[in-house]
Amino acid sequence: MVSSTRYSNGPMRVLVVDDNPDTVQGTALVLESAGYEVDRALNGEAALELARKRTPAVILLDRDMPGIDGMEVCRRIKEDPDLAHVLVIFASASHAGKDDQMEGLEAGADGYLPRPISNRELRARVDAYARIAALNRELIAANRELDRRTDELEKTNRALEQSRREALGLLEDALEARRQIEAMAHLLQDHDALLNESDNLRGIGGWELDLETKQVRWTPQTRKIHEVNEDGDVPLEEALNYYEPVGRAQLQKAIAEAREQGKPWDLELPLRTAKGKRIWVRAMGQARFKDGRAVKLLGTFMDVTARKRAESERAALNAQLVHAQKMESVGLLAGGIAHEFNNKLQTIIGFAEMSALSCEEGSPLHEELQTIKVAARQAADLTRQLLAYASKQVAQPQTLSLNETVEEILGLLKRTLGENIAVEWDAGHNLWPVHMDPAQVDQIITNLALNARDAMPHGGQLTLSTRNVRVSDEDRLKPGDRPAGEYVRLTIRDTGEGIPAELMEKIFDPFFTTKPQGKGTGLGLSTVFGIVRQNEGFVHVESTPGEGATFSVYVPRDATALTPQQAGAQPGGQAGGHETILVVEDEKAILDLCQMHLGRLGYTVLIAATPSEAIRIAENRRDRIHLLLTDVIMPEMNGRQLFNTLHAMSPRLRVVYMSGYAAGTLGEQGALGKDVLFLPKPFGHQQLARMVRKALDAVPAT
Repeated sequence: MVSSTRYSNGPMRVLVVDDNPDTVQGTALVLESAGYEVDRALNGEAALELARKRTPAVILLDRDMPGIDGMEVCRRIKEDPDLAHVLVIFASASHAGKDDQMEGLEAGADGYLPRPISNRELRARVDAYARIAALNRELIAANRELDRRTDELEKTNRALEQSRREALGLLEDALEARRQIEAMAHLLQDHDALLNESDNLRGIGGWELDLETKQVRWTPQTRKIHEVNEDGDVPLEEALNYYEPVGRAQLQKAIAEAREQGKPWDLELPLRTAKGKRIWVRAMGQARFKDGRAVKLLGTFMDVTARKRAESERAALNAQLVHAQKMESVGLLAGGIAHEFNNKLQTIIGFAEMSALSCEEGSPLHEELQTIKVAARQAADLTRQLLAYASKQVAQPQTLSLNETVEEILGLLKRTLGENIAVEWDAGHNLWPVHMDPAQVDQIITNLALNARDAMPHGGQLTLSTRNVRVSDEDRLKPGDRPAGEYVRLTIRDTGEGIPAELMEKIFDPFFTTKPQGKGTGLGLSTVFGIVRQNEGFVHVESTPGEGATFSVYVPRDATALTPQQAGAQPGGQAGGHETILVVEDEKAILDLCQMHLGRLGYTVLIAATPSEAIRIAENRRDRIHLLLTDVIMPEMNGRQLFNTLHAMSPRLRVVYMSGYAAGTLGEQGALGKDVLFLPKPFGHQQLARMVRKALDAVPAT
């Protein structure tokens, strides 16, 4: 974990720019006392020179300065590829209005600090921005490492493929050389029996060209390959006309070189038979000389269409194999990176939530903290999206109401889509419950909404609705298309450009996108399709170009769940409690966050950074420990092994596992069973509270 004031290789650098020396000095002293390295600049020219020379993590920039003002400094920083990742924060008393802030953000600024500002608030705000800067740096490093490993993998695959081709080529050459020797041994016999005898070779015909008369003699097998029934010699020009133009030119060149230089040939060429059938043939030939002059050409002729087709199919299979290997490698890399990446996101989200709870709702600081949370959750969504397509994401299905899940994400969805898109919500009444991971529902809604936004570049309307639907055998478009049964339908309709008919069958293909290069991954709709199929549902799309598109997601009804009326009669679980919880996590920041969140809810919280420390705490504690909240992958032993050890000491102990690892990685570690409570990182304090309460309220197994 990187602290807010330091990178892993040293203190974090902040550049303070203001034409007032007292302001610069005062700000610098506050930040230096908090552990930052601070550079000072009194004008725009000096600021640009220092930024290029020392590359700060954060720049606190005054707007009004003589010479190059703050706005121009910001633009130049963001236009410089080496400095574009640096966070630029305007600090101004005279430009604190919303219009001023918007103008600054359009110039590339990452935020605003109001002046005057207390030392405490200054440190808190800079700490928040510093954490974002640290994450940016780690993301850049992670991307570079991913690119490096991908390049190495591609080089290795190319080398293996080249070795395989060379080995196959040597074997084929050896076999062909043997066949050529056997065939040419007979061809060197200069008499009519040569041509007839060649028919005895399996599928191989013979031919002879008289260079004086320009007439070609074919054996019966050669005639059969050409699908010619008539006997007799064939004029050279007529024989050449069976070949396609490119192949004809190659063969004419080979004949000329053999006649003039004695050079033999071995060509594979496409040919059109007398009945119009396109085939591939292998034509071999050489010249016979008399008195130093070529008098005839002769050789063999065979149909190699089947081999060429097999080679084409093999090449296609090899391409699919390489693609599958590449996707598996991407999935493995993504799974490994997701652990560290999700741990960092967990810290950012957790501290942002803690800070938001301690400041007034609606205040500038509260809004900025919400922005941090939104950005971090979007980063987490990107990770989940990649892992979902790579089949590495942990799925935690539960009984839920799509209405409640949609309403939870609706506010974030409106902010994400922007003010030029109106969002309408039409909730179905008495909606049936479904059994699904709520995070996957969020992914479906987000991906379809973002896809709709891109189809409405000038604004429009997005309508979300839910309904109970019964699908009968008569409703199915084709056998196996939509299994009959009861479904909950989530419909997302836009008023955008629509989808052309010729693209409808491709929209769910992985990496298919109509967006410009760099504007889309092509994973959004394929991720939706994969999630829905994973949950035994289906997706139906209707679209007319110019009139928008409608995506209908059908999820099977959870018939085993309580009806809404029954659920309303059940007692609700409390958010907090008085039980004792042992938290085990090797990331100190996450350990501290869990302790603070659970402590606020009234629990007694014990913490341990290692499994051995957790065991010592359990052995020395007289009072009961009700719940173990543990990371899965840790030094010494994994979370499952730790729970087994503690459960032997306290059989009534419950457990909740948490991890930033992907599902495939956890499976390889052998850490988790099937029916366990799992909390994937990053999670919010409400998710943590619900999961802990669920574990504590669960009926113990008998």
